[in-house]
Amino acid sequence: MEEEDLAPNMDFSDYCILQSNDQPPVEFKVRREAAMMSVLLRDMLEDQGEAEAIIPIPNVSGRTLRLVIDYMEHHYNNQADPIEKPLKTDIKNIISQWDCKFLYEQLLKDHDEKQHE
Repeated sequence: MEEEDLAPNMDFSDYCILQSNDQPPVEFKVRREAAMMSVLLRDMLEDQGEAEAIIPIPNVSGRTLRLVIDYMEHHYNNQADPIEKPLKTDIKNIISQWDCKFLYEQLLKDHDEKQHE
């Protein structure tokens, strides 16, 4: 993945940059509203205010960080329904079609489907 400098000309009041632990780090531009879904990111962003926010995310690869960002970007305007616990039915019957497709495609990409049923 080719790294580009995302910071110049970026409006940090609306966006922040999340930086993976890859070497070299991979940077992702994400809406602040979406990042605020994560308690960890919310705390970091609130500490920084609207200052330039480049946030290193230790122990998270670029591939994993991309998936987390995709999930946050989708759900910050499409809030997922709470899941009642303990589960009383198959998870596929509870989550949205988007979540089911997203999660199962990612889980099954490198693994055996029977492992995740």
